[in-house]
Amino acid sequence: MMSEEYNGWTNRATWILSVHDFFDYDYIEEVIKEQIMPDMAQRPMFKDDGQFHMVARNLLAQWMENNFNEFVEETQDTSTNTGLFLFDLIRSIDIDWQQLAASYDELIKECVKEIATK
Repeated sequence: MMSEEYNGWTNRATWILSVHDFFDYDYIEEVIKEQIMPDMAQRPMFKDDGQFHMVARNLLAQWMENNFNEFVEETQDTSTNTGLFLFDLIRSIDIDWQQLAASYDELIKECVKEIATK
């Protein structure tokens, strides 16, 4: 199945997660500041803030995907055929995690600046 751009997003599935605020801004800010940036502070410094930012965005994209998958696994009732069907259907959708993480670029940049000034 081909994915086509939808409302400025890679595809409809990515747009749906964005438009319904599956990842609340305040929660993402907390995740970036309390999980991703401390992890980044432990890594060797990169050549510039751009590289540091890209690694932080990749870590956020991985976190988003893992968080979504955990949510699906915890909330789906796979004890019925309908529940199993919905579980499989949700897990088969193509979500552009990098694009979702990129939608928080300004927040990531702010956090990168905070680390650089410490």
